[in-house]
Amino acid sequence: MKDGSGYSLLTDFILHIDSINPHTAARMSGAFKLFPKLNQESQAIMRPFLEKILSQEGLSKNTEEIVDKILNYHN
Repeated sequence: MKDGSGYSLLTDFILHIDSINPHTAARMSGAFKLFPKLNQESQAIMRPFLEKILSQEGLSKNTEEIVDKILNYHN
């Protein structure tokens, strides 16, 4: 079942780590790089988690840049 629970866990971990070690959080955000290659259904499940990361107040520039590039990737 595709419920996004893994994405939720990764998102929460990235947000927690970002306040401690932004470089590590940015690298971990790369786990979402498959987003542009997913079908629309899978993207719809992943998108809210990427948007949650971007909406985090005080998010590091590194993590913000990686996630923004993933969300705004165009073929």
